[in-house]
Amino acid sequence: MEGLRRSNSGSGTELFAALGCRVDDIPAMASAQIGLALGPLSSQSVKESSDVVLTEASLQPFLRAVAIGRAFYRNLRRFLVFQAVTNFLILGINLLSPLLGLGFPLTVLQMLWIQFILDTVTALALATEAPDPDILDRPPSDVTEPLLTWAMGRVILAQSVLVLAGFLGLLAIIHSVAPGTPHSHSVLFSAFVFLIFWVLWTSRWLGTKNPHANRAWDNPWYIWMAACIVFGQMLIVQTGGSLFQTAPLTGFEWFGLFAGTGLYVWLGGALLEGNAAKPAIGTM
Repeated sequence: MEGLRRSNSGSGTELFAALGCRVDDIPAMASAQIGLALGPLSSQSVKESSDVVLTEASLQPFLRAVAIGRAFYRNLRRFLVFQAVTNFLILGINLLSPLLGLGFPLTVLQMLWIQFILDTVTALALATEAPDPDILDRPPSDVTEPLLTWAMGRVILAQSVLVLAGFLGLLAIIHSVAPGTPHSHSVLFSAFVFLIFWVLWTSRWLGTKNPHANRAWDNPWYIWMAACIVFGQMLIVQTGGSLFQTAPLTGFEWFGLFAGTGLYVWLGGALLEGNAAKPAIGTM
């Protein structure tokens, strides 16, 4: 019988998982949080006493299942952080912009496109993320820990204030130069969507010990969803006309908006949080 123990701050260690195949292993498997039975080598009584029956005489299928389960839990927390930040941004601009005398920067149809991004595209992007290379390097999560932790709350607050301040600053500049024109609507609309895009991109590394360079392009579904956001935004602005109250932007303006919002989110986040955001959603 093999066992996996986890540190417990109150009483040393606790038996988290126990692996067995003999009748003598049943008490240890019952006292562990998860009892594993090696199916091909275990009797029927051992299988019935276990929580998980491995179909192979190996731990590899179980380790793969654990990695996928942790990835799902981590992706769920990443999505919560992303949704909280972007909804805080939407709420902030709709409350603060009129109070500051800047009007409402986005039209109803523009908000519908943004909600489609938030509710559909981003969910597909983050839900398809594979396990990180370091997913099994950490101890198991505490089952009593809430889904939304204080550490996650700090990340949400820092990123929300960052993106909201950046957008309101851009809105104030445009309002003083060319308020209410289709061109200014195009710039503000696109800047808002690209801020969401970069918050989504940085959310991929939340809870990861070290950002992995190879993860930038390892998820085809994520790349397709990212392309949908960028090219969908460009198509709407370039062809939306009076329907979306937009005017076409030049290639230089597109590049400036995309690169500028990306640098702002990445560098601003680094200055505010340092390395705190990487492990902020806990061990999962």
